[in-house]
Amino acid sequence: MDSVTHTLRWQDTDVQVPHGTTLDEFITSQTAAIPTPAPPILAAKYDSELVDLRTHVDHSGVVEGISILHDDGYRINQQASSFLVFHCLDTHYPRAKYRLSHSIGSSLFFTAVQHPLSVQEIKDLEGQVHRLIGEQRPFQKKDLPYQQAIKEFKTRGRDETVLLLDYINEPSVSIMVLGDYLELSLGPIPLHTGQVSAVSLSPYNNGFLLHLPPQESPGRLPRFEDIPFLTDIFTEYQQWGRILEVHTAGRLNALIKKRGIKEFIWVVETLQNNKIAAIARDIAQAQDGVRVVLIAGPSSSGKTTFAKKLFIQLRSQGLQPQTIGLDDFFVNREDTPLDSHGNPDFESVHAIDLPLLNTSLLALLAGEQVFLPTFDFKVGKQILKQRPLQLSESGILIIEGIHGLNDELTSQIPRDQKFKIYVSALTQINLDEEHRISTTDNRLIRRLVRDYRYRSHDAEATLGMWPSVRRGENRNIFPFQNSADRVFNSAADYELGALKPMAEALLREVKPGSVHYAQARRLLAILAFFLPVQREFVPDQAILREFIGGSVFKY
Repeated sequence: MDSVTHTLRWQDTDVQVPHGTTLDEFITSQTAAIPTPAPPILAAKYDSELVDLRTHVDHSGVVEGISILHDDGYRINQQASSFLVFHCLDTHYPRAKYRLSHSIGSSLFFTAVQHPLSVQEIKDLEGQVHRLIGEQRPFQKKDLPYQQAIKEFKTRGRDETVLLLDYINEPSVSIMVLGDYLELSLGPIPLHTGQVSAVSLSPYNNGFLLHLPPQESPGRLPRFEDIPFLTDIFTEYQQWGRILEVHTAGRLNALIKKRGIKEFIWVVETLQNNKIAAIARDIAQAQDGVRVVLIAGPSSSGKTTFAKKLFIQLRSQGLQPQTIGLDDFFVNREDTPLDSHGNPDFESVHAIDLPLLNTSLLALLAGEQVFLPTFDFKVGKQILKQRPLQLSESGILIIEGIHGLNDELTSQIPRDQKFKIYVSALTQINLDEEHRISTTDNRLIRRLVRDYRYRSHDAEATLGMWPSVRRGENRNIFPFQNSADRVFNSAADYELGALKPMAEALLREVKPGSVHYAQARRLLAILAFFLPVQREFVPDQAILREFIGGSVFKY
């Protein structure tokens, strides 16, 4: 086959490449003239499939280099960085046991399970990671026969990984290896440790933070900005964990197999309902007299169902809640502000008629009857004085929308009369101790299912819109999350099992050649680790019903 060549398209240029050439060899030959400060290529897309740089060329196609500037490259760097941390823990502090928990900005939190490190030991651990990066030691990727993989992980005491693998039936298991340390490999890995970005470690709560560069500035480590409510959420979850005893996919699968999932779902839903009830009590007991409840959160966080459940709980506290839809306060379409590309920016806070909204709110809080507008989406016009509304003495307004935490939305309402709630699906369940499931992926899987059920969108459409959705969240929601009075975590530990059947069917419709194929394959790889949960086990008032259908609430 030495004489056989293939045509690879690289940045609009066709290049003849000998059969068997690695993608690393090919990309290196094409980028030799690029200045060295450019972020390293960590993987490649080969005809839309995300592959390792060790992959051999065996057919003609299009090749794209993937660096940390790409979403896929950012995830690869995250996984490789955390791998180095666990490698150094295993090598230098074998008694210390940590679990990769959640992200805070561009940092990852490692929570101590046994024998936590001292402050000095965390500093020494950072130095050991730096040495590994400087040594440019090669990573290895291997496919082990299933039984051998089980034996390797058992020998190393990796019980959660063994339990995870107990519910798959693939003949081989892909692993990532450096020296004597190994982990599951969930996708492409860098060629060597020197390709991993600069990192730092710092003590944080009962563990430490791994600080990574942000995707948009891979050459620098920014100043850490804490998000305090995340600590509160995960501290609360640790308390729930003592009740639920499920923190990994393997444990959830074991519960499903033992037919204990129905009771588990009831307990999860009861804990969430208790939390909503507690928030309603806080609102009712607020000494300053809360009159407006503002609910915000990123896409597919379950805001709408949360608002409906909070409505009921507020009624049980003797209050008379009324809801206002921000969509009805859109400015006329021709008055919509434009974004930097000259396109209508419907997600801008100024796409809302702020003067009319604030005037209406002030009148309602003064006890006056107000005729609220409606918005005709067909013609793009606001129609005034359509719906009469008046608050009773015990009345309280509920407003749900992406700008709820932004004080510019309700600038004329005194702060002490507002109660802000941030809702997000802060995923708590891991695959194993070393591999987390991001909140973003959890929400995207929710949205895939919801968009199909209620908007007739296929996976291609939802995956195509997702980057724009994420940009809007980064601009309009996340900057204001720390201003919330309360945070509600809408994630349910069983939900990926319940979402799995429909999400898998949708993602399998994304075929090779699609620009979204790599993303679909990655999400399918996550879902493959979960056993399905029967849809009928999910209560009809659960937040998850907003996505899988069958909710008692109307949307």
